Amino acid sequence: MTAIPWPVLLVGLVLALAAVVLLWKLLLTAAGVGVAQWLIVQAAEDSAAVQITVFAVMALPTVLVLSRVLSTHRPAVAGGHRFAHASKETVA
Repeated sequence: MTAIPWPVLLVGLVLALAAVVLLWKLLLTAAGVGVAQWLIVQAAEDSAAVQITVFAVMALPTVLVLSRVLSTHRPAVAGGHRFAHASKETVA
């Protein structure tokens, strides 16, 4: 069995720590959602309807947030109206 060199292991640990530091709110929220889903599914005694409902209810807000976040990153020039005011500035 080959061992991972310690510099590679150290860099990996630093990168993992940086990711946790930068994404702690997201990780904490995801853990909370996961625990809530697990508790509801465990209490439902293998009811397929409850499982579908639990996972769908948590997926819908996630899709809504992601669609809003992704739709705000549009380019400043939309619809080809980059030179909309050029005709007003032209001198004959």
